[in-house]
Order: sequence, then C-alpha cells, then structure tokens
Amino acid sequence: MKGASQTDDDAMRAGGRPCVSVVVPFRGDEADALRAATALRALNLRAGDQLIVADNTPDAVAAPALSGVATVVRAGQEESSYHARNAGADAAGCPWLLFCDADCTPGPDLLDRYFGPLPDARTGLVAGSIADHPDHGSLLGRYASSRELYQGSGERGDGDGHYAPSGNLLVRAEAFESVGGFTEGIRSAGDVDLCWAVQRAGWE
Repeated sequence: MKGASQTDDDAMRAGGRPCVSVVVPFRGDEADALRAATALRALNLRAGDQLIVADNTPDAVAAPALSGVATVVRAGQEESSYHARNAGADAAGCPWLLFCDADCTPGPDLLDRYFGPLPDARTGLVAGSIADHPDHGSLLGRYASSRELYQGSGERGDGDGHYAPSGNLLVRAEAFESVGGFTEGIRSAGDVDLCWAVQRAGWE
C-alpha cells in the first residue's frame, strides 16, 4: 500500500473529510463488469478519493468496462475475493479503505456519511449495512434477508470481538496494514477474521 497522503485532521481542518480508497474485488463476466461500472459511477467522490477494482477473473474481463471508471489491478494469483481485496489495497493511497462488493450498489453519499461524525482516533473499523435487493430470489438471498444478516440491525460478535461483512466495511489503512490485510487461502469468513485481528491489535 502506498503511503497515505492525508491525515484525518488535515482533511477536517480543510472543511472536508479524509480521502478514501474504495476497493472492489471483481469476479464475473462482461455484463457483471458493466453493472459494476454503472454502480460505481454513482458515487460522489472528492479530491484524492480512489476507485480501485481488483480483477480476480482468469481472463481480465473487468478492464474494458471499468478502465474509464476505476483503476483496475490484476489479482489473478488466487481465486479468492480476499486475495483480490489485498491486491486492491496494495494500490491504495488514502488513509481509509472502503471495501465494497461488485454486486452491491453504493448510495451516492456513502463516503460522506461514513465521516459524519469523524471516527475516533483509535477506531480501526466502521461497519455499514447492506440492504436487501428486491430481485434476490435465491435460497441464500432469502435466508440472508430473513435473518437480517447484512442490515446492521444489531451488533454481531462473540468473545473475539464484533464483526461486519466486507461488502460495506470502512477500514483505517494503518489498522489494515498492522494485521497484514485479509487472510488468503480461505474461501469464506475472511471479513470476520480481519475484524477480530484488527481488534486484537488494539483498534476499536
């Protein structure tokens, strides 16, 4: 990861907010890439913000649709969203990383809302909710909706700390680096693992 070019205090004194690197892992086809491009174009960005898409496809299909919208980096060494998120974070240069998923549609003001108010100095993670999509008719989609798994309706955690899904998760870059990013070589629960590791490292 490149060195952060701005501190939270610098940004707030200037009447703005810290810059954010939005990191999106991508694995899909050309139609999926076009949908992701449309969703990311809707984000309200400020000076210094970055959009980074980490292409985890074997044939690098994301670049044609997303090259004019985001910086596209290759993440083909491992078929894993966590590997892709790490590859995207390596290209980031802001003090905050916002991890989103390619099949999510962020609200235009999402970045600003994360900083109203500014997180405390020891806050390493800020969790956002993920609303249901009315077209999600799969068994997994219906299960997630019925259990309100991603809607932020309550804290989730146990003795190792709270956690939140990486489809809408703001992480302080310093905290992310302090734990070495996402664990690779696994297929699920990498977001839980990251959240616990960051809290064990002393962040809130």
